[in-house]
Amino acid sequence: MTVAQAWFGAAIAGHADRQPAAPAILRDDGTLTFAQADRAIEGIAATLLRHGIRPGRPLVLLLGARTDDLLLLFACHRLGVPVLAISAQDPLPLANALIAAAPADLVVSGGTPVPPGLAVPSVTLDRDWLAADPGRLPPPPDAAAPCYLVRSSGTTGGVPKLVMTSHGQEVADLDIGWSRFPLGAEDRYLAVVGFQFAFGRGGAQRAMMRGGAAILALPFRSMGDLLSVARRHRATWSQLTPTHLRHLLAAAPEDGQLLPGLRILAGAGPLAPAERRAILSRVSSELYIDYGTNEVGCLAMATPDEVQRNPEGVGRPVAGMEMEVVDEQDRLCPPATIGTLRFRGPLFPHDYQNTVPGASSRFADGWFYPGDAGLIGEDGQLVLKGRVDDLIVMGGTKIYPADVEDCLASHPAVSEVAAVGIPDRVRGMAVIAAVVLRSPASSQDLLAHCHAILGPAQSPVRMVALDGMPHNEMGKIDRVALRRLLADRAAGA
Repeated sequence: MTVAQAWFGAAIAGHADRQPAAPAILRDDGTLTFAQADRAIEGIAATLLRHGIRPGRPLVLLLGARTDDLLLLFACHRLGVPVLAISAQDPLPLANALIAAAPADLVVSGGTPVPPGLAVPSVTLDRDWLAADPGRLPPPPDAAAPCYLVRSSGTTGGVPKLVMTSHGQEVADLDIGWSRFPLGAEDRYLAVVGFQFAFGRGGAQRAMMRGGAAILALPFRSMGDLLSVARRHRATWSQLTPTHLRHLLAAAPEDGQLLPGLRILAGAGPLAPAERRAILSRVSSELYIDYGTNEVGCLAMATPDEVQRNPEGVGRPVAGMEMEVVDEQDRLCPPATIGTLRFRGPLFPHDYQNTVPGASSRFADGWFYPGDAGLIGEDGQLVLKGRVDDLIVMGGTKIYPADVEDCLASHPAVSEVAAVGIPDRVRGMAVIAAVVLRSPASSQDLLAHCHAILGPAQSPVRMVALDGMPHNEMGKIDRVALRRLLADRAAGA
């Protein structure tokens, strides 16, 4: 690979040469070809230079899911400008903390209105940028150059952790990490998550780099709107969160499939085995499960056949990835034993830019510890048991929330569930299960269901029915907010 081919996005120019009229971005109001996209990327890069933005200096991008947002990302990559993405929905103190941690002295928006109160100046991309004369751009960055400043995948709240990824790491994640997921020039990716998230921009960027097209139609007004766009533009694949998939299940027929043939890469949170079976049956039989983190990309992936055979697993490590399950002293655990997961792969970062003492996710001795607990099953698949920090010790018994959640998710009345630990004077911690019901069910019925499957020692001590779960922007259950809610309810009881 030459230096000119090493940067994350170099493939776009190649597609512009080989298939200039092929669609790179599809929208209801028109199509952007690869030739047009490549020209716009260079024009934006030249305009960034004229704004004083230079290679190697972190730049904060305020992103949504527009065409200009995607082109702006590629323009930064072409210049060798490391990107930290933020959202207009980020609380102002968090956005300013991220800007300071980068550190960055400018925010560029792809078109999203800039919120007042940002700690540094901002500029908004306009249509003239896309048509700007690229002039003579500096040489493209090499594989070792910084590409993204990403936030950690953890959902514990508090101080954000940042890690710098390289162009080589991002290219390797596409070539190696996604080796189990087929991608080609005939594919069309339906964007459902905004580009401020690694999970959202990753699919659109990878689709274009493989010579396929990205379908950009966000925001969707309804699930019917999403389905209409997918069918109108003949989407072949999409990345979806558990929240999206649950909405699709609610709209799916009892017989037949809602989106037959659509390859779905599910990530950004857990799906219970019962939900995976239902998705395979009623939404699409092409369900892939992605396990990865913002920091290092894809770690393991389950193919549709593997999901069918073992709906609890998240697949096997991707090519070139080492995976181990270790105990608290970093000793290898026996087979099928729950422990702390760690991974080692090519081009991993060495550490966070701003470490947080006591954090469960960390880099150490060449290994990355994502902060998750799990085991390797007899079939070689990784089975997740939740965050290490979420382990509940109740009366001396270790209880993994995932076991309780999978059990309750199998009850026909339960739509969504989360199990958390709440301080208890007698047991030390008590397991409380919060449920959202799709049909009436008493706490006694749900507790009896748990006792029959898990046994009394591993079961919740109390059920709490909620109208809805607290979620973060990515659709993951916000366990910090949930614990606070349940603790407040217990105090007021």
